[in-house]
Amino acid sequence: MNHQAVTLGALLQRINRMALGAVVGIVAAVVIISSFSLGLLALIDASRVQNRVLAENASAALAFGDAKAANELLQSLRKAPDILVAALYDKDGRPFAAYQRDGSESLTRAPGTAQELLVRPTFLTVAHAVEAA
Repeated sequence: MNHQAVTLGALLQRINRMALGAVVGIVAAVVIISSFSLGLLALIDASRVQNRVLAENASAALAFGDAKAANELLQSLRKAPDILVAALYDKDGRPFAAYQRDGSESLTRAPGTAQELLVRPTFLTVAHAVEAA
């Protein structure tokens, strides 16, 4: 029988490589998770800002019941590639004006609350109440 002798130095090198591999894996996981989280937070913040601007601009159209102006306002979202669907609802929760990018699913319901944030794996929903003009 041939037994290969393992020296203490070789054993320590093996332990060192395993520990280094584990640490590199943990650091990589932390970097990936933090990058994803920061990107998501930036997207949420940008969406909320766009939402507030849209709400401020839509207040007059909603106050005067001007669906044409509201739809024109929502059509300006064509220049925002991240926005797939947008809608304005009247005070009773009925659809007032809507925008839908080609190939996107339409909104099926009004948001449950005036301030709503819903994060899903494939989309982000942000709702904001429109203050009366």
